[in-house]
Amino acid sequence: MRCVLIVLLTGFAIGLSADDTIGVRCPALHAASLDGWQAFDCEAIAQDGAIVIRKGQGFLRTDFPYADFVLEFKYRSHQSSPRTSAVLFRAPLPTANGTIEDCYQLSLQAGAEGNVERLAGARSAGLRGDAGSQTEFRDVFITEIGYKPLFNGQDLSGWEGVTSDAGASWKVERGEIVCTGQRGTWLRSTQQYGDFNLRFAYKLRPGGNSGIYVRVPADGAHREGGGTEIQLLDDQAERYKGIEPTQFTGSVYKVAPAAMHVSRPAGEWNTMEINCRGTAYRVRHNGAVIVDASDEQFPELKQRLLKGYLGLQNHSEEVWFRDLRIGPAQP
Repeated sequence: MRCVLIVLLTGFAIGLSADDTIGVRCPALHAASLDGWQAFDCEAIAQDGAIVIRKGQGFLRTDFPYADFVLEFKYRSHQSSPRTSAVLFRAPLPTANGTIEDCYQLSLQAGAEGNVERLAGARSAGLRGDAGSQTEFRDVFITEIGYKPLFNGQDLSGWEGVTSDAGASWKVERGEIVCTGQRGTWLRSTQQYGDFNLRFAYKLRPGGNSGIYVRVPADGAHREGGGTEIQLLDDQAERYKGIEPTQFTGSVYKVAPAAMHVSRPAGEWNTMEINCRGTAYRVRHNGAVIVDASDEQFPELKQRLLKGYLGLQNHSEEVWFRDLRIGPAQP
């Protein structure tokens, strides 16, 4: 068995300023689960801090698409010569028959490690498993070029309480921002943002309710003349069986409904991406685009602010956030 560390840079940051090339390095694999990954035609498990693709001819893909990035990982095969284990990047979603077309593929095959199809001269650069190869990946990190952290993992720098001291109802624990469930203030970013792409992971308790305030004024107003709220909710809870379509997770609250409900069970981590460009809002939840709203469909969006603060809602219930980062709006 072998263990190899590979560092991969895709995209060449041509024409970017020093500020544009700032990246946020986030773990793409958290030790206890496959949070942030989708499996297709393969069996994969989280085991001892690693992803193990045990069988099948399929692949795992990330919840988020990536533009320019650095990918780091360790891998090993439980077979002496895996035939097709590889790393795919710049990959679109699979077609109806399960194939992935028009992407780059980095070989992990013995004797050809680091070869990249379609890149002339590239040598020893989702995750694909070969049937029976038992390919294992660990210490997977992605640095997203052009993104900046919204949380340093240690304290609430960059955030502030609005109606009371943040420390009374918020804390930092194990590298996560935690709303303790105590009645208190919402958290407001110290900076304002216009167009952006916001990415993060969150977790709710059973029956939990929270939200992300987007482009809100200093008082947090998210109604006509103010900003918006992107809903976070335990959609499957009995207490919410009678809610309106615009109240499900990922909806632009009371404006644009989520097209599908893909929340993971309460207590599990979810990923979310909120992309704001002008009056257009796109929300990606656990890898699926569930809102793609414009002011043509939803004229009320014309009445909402185009720049303002971000906020983490305190609904007097426990909620956890991690890996918060922000980058330029995507098309």
